[in-house]
Amino acid sequence: MRNQIQHHRLTSAIAVISVGISTCPIADAATLISQLATSTNLGLTGMSTEDWGNGPSTVSPIKGDISSAISLTSIYDSNFSLDEHHPRDEFTTMLSPQIHYGSDPEGGAQIKIVADYEANARFYSENSDLDGVNHRGGVMAKIEGSKSTITAEGQYHSTSATDSLTGTFVTTSLTSLRLLGSYQVAPKTSLYVGISHDSSTYDATGFVAYQTTNAQTGFFWSADERLSMGPSFNYSSLRSDRTGSHDIGTVSLHSRYKLAESVQILASIGLNQAITDEEFTDHHAGLTGHLAAYCQINPLWTWESSIQHVTTPSATQTNYLVSDLSLSTRITRNFTASTASLGVLFELQGYEPLANVTNALGDDSRSEIIMGYQKTILNGRAEIKSNARYALNSGNTRWKQLQLTAEISIIF
Repeated sequence: MRNQIQHHRLTSAIAVISVGISTCPIADAATLISQLATSTNLGLTGMSTEDWGNGPSTVSPIKGDISSAISLTSIYDSNFSLDEHHPRDEFTTMLSPQIHYGSDPEGGAQIKIVADYEANARFYSENSDLDGVNHRGGVMAKIEGSKSTITAEGQYHSTSATDSLTGTFVTTSLTSLRLLGSYQVAPKTSLYVGISHDSSTYDATGFVAYQTTNAQTGFFWSADERLSMGPSFNYSSLRSDRTGSHDIGTVSLHSRYKLAESVQILASIGLNQAITDEEFTDHHAGLTGHLAAYCQINPLWTWESSIQHVTTPSATQTNYLVSDLSLSTRITRNFTASTASLGVLFELQGYEPLANVTNALGDDSRSEIIMGYQKTILNGRAEIKSNARYALNSGNTRWKQLQLTAEISIIF
């Protein structure tokens, strides 16, 4: 679910992201309302033709590889409806067939195509009327030349869960489209242009779909093999029947610094100007920023920490934007054929009115602790995963939740 466009409108917004092995996914049932807002930042992606955290490969031919898998997952949930006074247990079973295609399994080909599809059939022991099937799929094509790179991507993802603000079980569907191109105009200077569009739909009464469109362009200049920087110009447009239009124009400076192959830093800082259907001056100007770091401590240990901020129209409240700030940290220990991890998450959701409202909403805060373990078996043809998650929510709604998950996947 945090899979959607990032609008870094926090007064001093900073995001710190260490790329590593993810073994205990942070559950997102409580944040359906901000699902749309977590797509790749186009400017940071356009900074370099190198993959983030990896060096270029020299393998050139186009190859094809098709693989399939099926997974069986069992989930215990102590508070399925996220209710403060009447929590209800639920036991869920999910069966998920998957198929994957990659044209370049060894890496380095000039043309790469990747496609994935997964169907997720879910069965509830206490709420059988909510049984159903979710779908996830996507395709990505990338063309690399001597001076240019073009990437096109389309994704669809549906998720079913209980919304934390309303206590309503809802299925939300997200469609995302991306197009990004970069061109080396000089030995030390590159230009990029990107555009993306995301749209969401909901199947529950009282939820309103919304769309986000983002266009971005900029230059990057490489001072040396370690440091590159340049200006970025971004325009984002949010549309919803409940909030009208909310447009944001941003001018920022992006930079990238490589300490080593295992340590890289991305950073940006800038100013934005917001325009809404209602003249609401308190929301017009702001400082925007982004900071991301990649660090591999050693082959055995991975540390991830992040601060992220996104803004989306509210799907349930008229004339409200949702400002979502999340802080998380996770440590992962890699073994010969398994990994174990421990993570902590804190999330703050603020509801920003775009017009005069009768009953102002307060902030919601959520804290989580997550433990995870995964191991490959049968010579890498199968994998088992388990995680435990405990969450506390306070604010407009108050609830606590324990989730225990066990999963086995078999690759064909």
